[in-house]
Amino acid sequence: MMKKPTWTVECSLYLTAFLLAAAVRLIGLGQETLSDLEAGLALQALASSRGALTSLSPQPFYVLWTGFTFFLLEAGSGLARLLPALAGCGLILAPYLYRKIIGRSPALLLAFGLALSPVLTSTSRQADGVMISLSFAILALGFLLNRRPAFAGILAGLALLGGPAIWMILLTLAFVVLWGWTISLRGQNRTKAEGESTPIWFPFLRELPWRETVPWLVGSALFAGTLFFTRFSGLSAAASSLVAFFSGWTSPSRVSFAQFFFALVTSETFALVLGGWALLRGWLQRDALDMFLGRLFVVALVLMLIYPAHRMTDASLVVIPLWGLTSRQIARWFQNFPEERLPSFALTAVIFALFVFGWMNIAGTPTAQELGGETQIRWLSFAAAVIISLLMSVLVAWGWSPAVGGYGLRTAVTATLGLFLIFNLWSATGLGRLPAANPWRSAPYHQDADLLVKTIDQFSMWNSKNRLAMDVFVVGVDSAGLKWLLRDRESVQYMDSLPLEETPPLLITPVQASPPDSAAYTGQDFVWLQSPAWALMLPLEWMQWALYREAPLEREAVILWVRSDLFAGAQAEPAAE
Repeated sequence: MMKKPTWTVECSLYLTAFLLAAAVRLIGLGQETLSDLEAGLALQALASSRGALTSLSPQPFYVLWTGFTFFLLEAGSGLARLLPALAGCGLILAPYLYRKIIGRSPALLLAFGLALSPVLTSTSRQADGVMISLSFAILALGFLLNRRPAFAGILAGLALLGGPAIWMILLTLAFVVLWGWTISLRGQNRTKAEGESTPIWFPFLRELPWRETVPWLVGSALFAGTLFFTRFSGLSAAASSLVAFFSGWTSPSRVSFAQFFFALVTSETFALVLGGWALLRGWLQRDALDMFLGRLFVVALVLMLIYPAHRMTDASLVVIPLWGLTSRQIARWFQNFPEERLPSFALTAVIFALFVFGWMNIAGTPTAQELGGETQIRWLSFAAAVIISLLMSVLVAWGWSPAVGGYGLRTAVTATLGLFLIFNLWSATGLGRLPAANPWRSAPYHQDADLLVKTIDQFSMWNSKNRLAMDVFVVGVDSAGLKWLLRDRESVQYMDSLPLEETPPLLITPVQASPPDSAAYTGQDFVWLQSPAWALMLPLEWMQWALYREAPLEREAVILWVRSDLFAGAQAEPAAE
């Protein structure tokens, strides 16, 4: 008889992690308007839904299937980000496929870590193919290791359609395998018959169902890459993703090292501290799995830093092995509870309170640029709280029990870092009071986008009783985000310069431009692009950003010009004879 599947506590915990990930990835998904990079892909998807798309970007899965959702439902910013968000939710279930390799407890902890990762959350809430490629690739590998060729092939085909990010993923895995192969080859004795010995894990790779997987991969790529065999240009777009990846090696760098370094250190502090500890321990004790995850982390980090065309969202590949190390370290720390639970919890509470009060003291640092004496005193008080906590743990371990002292310190450190993780997670969703300061955004934030559209709609309603009917001329503003906002309007024209004989009712120009007949128009400026000045930030400004997500911002504005006769109460000029 076949054994009936039973719902276990482990399944309930995975479901909890999935629902948690869905909450932080889907709530308020359409609150922000699309950035220029997101809007460029979303406009292609919109054209695909209307049957007007002639060429595809190197991210065919996103464009075609988001266009299909636009065909079924009304296009919007939230729907444009839906597929990456769902892919990010699916990534949370991937650790279940690897639990035989990393252990049941670490796999479950890894699911919660991936759900709460600020980098993965922010990447999942952006409209592009990075999370699609990453999530499908990791799920495909997991099914392949579990010898499920059908699921592995289907997901691998979808990952290949995700865009240029899949080639960075494959390149990273290739370097890790090559690194492990050279280490294994160097450590084995060479036999006279074969000349060179075969690494012990190569037979395992050969035993995987590669041949059974390939037909499913090809079928998945053909079906999903052509949208039910209706858009065959998707296959050429998938091939062009490889060209786009190689051309990225000759592109100028888009992200400064300071931005990436400080963003990673302050956003993923939890994983960096505990994962770094696990990496050091694994290297010293020659733990094979920790060393493999460490190599994966190092290779992904180096490739991202040297790849000129990388974006901040590409850090998602870096943090996944880091969270794998973190989950294994937490499982080791808390696999056994000390017998004296009450003193352990009491020590944890005291140390946690010291850390929190020390952090609150640092949070009160003045925002002035000069590092004055007050700032030094605050940092010294925080250092004193750390030293006192260490001394308390040592004294308890010496006078009471080493298990109690170690458990109290470990739990307090983990709880403090977890609290900071929640703060970073909220900032990464873009739902905070300063969404422009999110370092994981791929493009600048559109500050007054909603206000600009609302103003246009109001003038259109006043004069034509239809908020979408009035003509809008966009002169000298090349912005995909603006085109996305004006996508539903009946008459919008984009041009480099306005002809002298034209007097459109509504006109959008850069700040430095104006209509030919300025006397006939009234203008209002709107902050269009807003992004932190990462390259110009000083150490204290970085500290303020880490504490409050406040940063000096660079702004770029546009002007909405309204013909003066459209204002309420204005007298129309007599027509010329």
